[in-house]
Amino acid sequence: MGGAQVEAFLSRLATGERVAASTQNQALSALLFLYREVIEVDLPWMDGVVRAKRPKHVPVVLTENEVCALLAQLEGTRWRVVSLLYGSGIALARKYPRAGRSWIWQYAFSSGSRSVDPADGAIRRQHPDEKIAQRATEYPLSPRDEQRR
Repeated sequence: MGGAQVEAFLSRLATGERVAASTQNQALSALLFLYREVIEVDLPWMDGVVRAKRPKHVPVVLTENEVCALLAQLEGTRWRVVSLLYGSGIALARKYPRAGRSWIWQYAFSSGSRSVDPADGAIRRQHPDEKIAQRATEYPLSPRDEQRR
């Protein structure tokens, strides 16, 4: 295959196969390596390649006014938990998946009642159910949620 065939293949990946931009870039790198290092043929720069589109990532973010309105609806522990989650960027669970098992988190926001730990059968206070913050921040709040607060 010459340069024109490689261009056609890479363009077909983007248009016909609709692969991600990273997949097309990986295919391009592999082909360039094959031709330069294995076959020892330099391909002309491929200006005619149709590039795969990178998806537009639009983050779901509340405005400052929306956050203030949300926090104004909360009080007590719910307000503290949601305020800390908002202030921390809410990225801890992904960055440190075992953070919820750390003793410091167990006591920072402990559950209101004790329960049996399924891991060892011991009765102790656990961290609060993550749905507490989720339910408290549902927007708009349903009548059922209004009754819970």
